[in-house]
Amino acid sequence: MLNKSLIALLLTLGTLTGWSQSTTYPKTKRIGQDSVVIITIKQADQINDTFRLYKDSIALTIDSIIKQKKLLDSLRLEHYNLKNAPNEYKWKYEANREIYFKREESIKRDEKYHFLQKIMLVGLVVFLFSQLK
Repeated sequence: MLNKSLIALLLTLGTLTGWSQSTTYPKTKRIGQDSVVIITIKQADQINDTFRLYKDSIALTIDSIIKQKKLLDSLRLEHYNLKNAPNEYKWKYEANREIYFKREESIKRDEKYHFLQKIMLVGLVVFLFSQLK
């Protein structure tokens, strides 16, 4: 007798589970001009989990894009600096070369002036000694 009641119970549960699965969700109802979608709590939780996952994925993608943009900007700046570095060094070289040659001319002029002063001093000393006799 126990076996028959157990079988009856299992058949009833099987029928109920089959009936609940046969009513598929989401269902759409019309209320006036509006449509209402009816879903189960489990489906709502799945939808919420999916949205959270997408939101996190979008946030990670945005962070990745920001990092990639910063890296790209730094690489562009470095490329620009490397591309223009020879011109900058060429300008510095030319400016230093010009300053060097001007300074060399100034030094040569000063040496000539000092040499001329020495010759005049020697000539003055010789003249003064010649006047002593």
